[in-house]
Amino acid sequence: MKVASLLFLLLFPLLLCAQQLTDIHPVSPQTRYLLAPQWSPDGRLYCSTPKYADIIEINLEDGSLRPIASGQGVGFKFTFAPDGSIFFKEVTDGGRNLWIIDTAGNKTLLAFDTEIGLPAWYNGAIRARFTKGVLSWNQSGDALEGSADGWVFQDGGGIFHYREGLESQRLSPGNVDCCLPAQSPDGSLVVYEGMNVLMLINLETGASKSFGPGNNAVWSPHGSFFLFDQTSDDGHRLVSGDIYYVARDAESRDNLTEEFAGIATHPAISPDATQVAFEASGRIYIGDLAR
Repeated sequence: MKVASLLFLLLFPLLLCAQQLTDIHPVSPQTRYLLAPQWSPDGRLYCSTPKYADIIEINLEDGSLRPIASGQGVGFKFTFAPDGSIFFKEVTDGGRNLWIIDTAGNKTLLAFDTEIGLPAWYNGAIRARFTKGVLSWNQSGDALEGSADGWVFQDGGGIFHYREGLESQRLSPGNVDCCLPAQSPDGSLVVYEGMNVLMLINLETGASKSFGPGNNAVWSPHGSFFLFDQTSDDGHRLVSGDIYYVARDAESRDNLTEEFAGIATHPAISPDATQVAFEASGRIYIGDLAR
């Protein structure tokens, strides 16, 4: 009895400190199957549709939907500039297009190539990998000559660290296909998906840490934590899924959706880092991040 009491006293403060989501509720209608929410820096919530064929804005006041863009793959990992402009890749029969939709809703084609990597905001500019190297744009869509030194990107099944004037350094193992790097806002840490494992690498020290199976990592706007989802399946469909919180020091992780009845995937973090959006069975949910 004394041992049990002592364990409770030791563990109780840790339980109190665990991050959790409260007031979880749907913000999208049941009439439309939606997935992969993303929060823009100006506070708008976007999502996609099956096969990532659309970008759609969700009105957080009434749940109404506003179409933003349509095309093959446009809704897969689109990204934002600080002013809320949207940058996205479109798959075409002849190659890939890179587009911008500015805050006024104007859509402009920035570039075409036979292959374009996923765009990402890094060190004051949008960066994207092309067949001839890395190209950059400002948030208005103007081409830049600024350095992308330090940016982490995917090329084929590898994760690479771009070094200006040098050969890019491969971060992932050469014999394993890896994908979807998520770089911290200060550029010093990167999370990426390996073969049944989520990896965190400190780019300054080279130290790494494994989190077991995980997908869809996303950093908080100030880089103090990241989220990811962890799912399991029966060989045909998902049977479980939860959203996990990991502080920057990566000492522990908290299951944010342990009390949620559905299969939670694709986390997104609000600009003030107080709310989390996620997908569950075709609906988009939001919860308040609290201890």
